[in-house]
Amino acid sequence: MPDNGTFSYDLRGQDGSLIQTNVVVGGVTNTSAIVTISQTLNQIASGHDFEKRMLVFYANLNGSPWTYRLNYRLCPWLNFTATGDDVRSFIGIGSGELPDRDIDLVAAYLDCLGYIDDNNTAFESALISGGDLERQANRAIVAQAVILAMPSLQTRISQMENDGNMSAQRFQIDFSDLESRASDQLSRAINLITGRLLVAPSMTAVAYDMPDPFMGSPRFYWRIG
Repeated sequence: MPDNGTFSYDLRGQDGSLIQTNVVVGGVTNTSAIVTISQTLNQIASGHDFEKRMLVFYANLNGSPWTYRLNYRLCPWLNFTATGDDVRSFIGIGSGELPDRDIDLVAAYLDCLGYIDDNNTAFESALISGGDLERQANRAIVAQAVILAMPSLQTRISQMENDGNMSAQRFQIDFSDLESRASDQLSRAINLITGRLLVAPSMTAVAYDMPDPFMGSPRFYWRIG
């Protein structure tokens, strides 16, 4: 709890300039407080897809100065249904290892828009299609969100969990395979949405003359490619 039950904050806008300064909040009796920012200060300027706001809090704690910065993003309604749970399910982990706050679905959505160079109409049309293309668009967002989370996954995912009474160990996660699967899902979804040609791999037979160690006859293998 801040000294004297009081703290203040500054609010900065898209260009970093001060929108509000030294706004004092008093009567704080706990370790948390609710700060309400006026709707008029949270408007997105024309021509911007989104905007940022930066809150900087100031207080004294036990006589020592304390500062905390909180950033947030303003964006219009984005018409997708992909969720943090979808991202975690793709990876195979729980919310304790990758909470919603560390999954940037908005950035993934904007990235997917950028991958389609047609003024974004194909992707947005897919998201309202009510059919397979809508499902593919959401799969693209999930895959891109996984790719964005990849740099931190290896350090944040534990192989062993122990709550004092029980312990559990998960199988080793192949991060290279995980990234490859996410990239494949993203590419396939984007190709389907844009109508690009998808070439199915051909089936070929490859024969080896080496005898089978059990049957003594030549072995034949089928492979894709």
